[in-house]
Amino acid sequence: MNTGTRHVLMLVVSLTIFLTMAGIWAVDIGVSIQSVTCHYPDMQLVATNGWNEITGIQQYHRGLYLTIVSVMLMAFVTVYAVFRGLE
Repeated sequence: MNTGTRHVLMLVVSLTIFLTMAGIWAVDIGVSIQSVTCHYPDMQLVATNGWNEITGIQQYHRGLYLTIVSVMLMAFVTVYAVFRGLE
């Protein structure tokens, strides 16, 4: 495996680690919103970034999907690196 391919793989791995952590963080925020809303039903909490508002369930699922996609990408990169390294 040449150095250019190795650098690209390292970049992709770094990106997938970042996306996995961001997804887990989004899941944490979504679960926290759901937990507070469950204990205090009168409070209508939403996650917002200043432009749009989403419920705790939506935040949870967005984080879950992001985590799933990034972990699958990491697995594909790992399999590619192992099989390319055997040549």
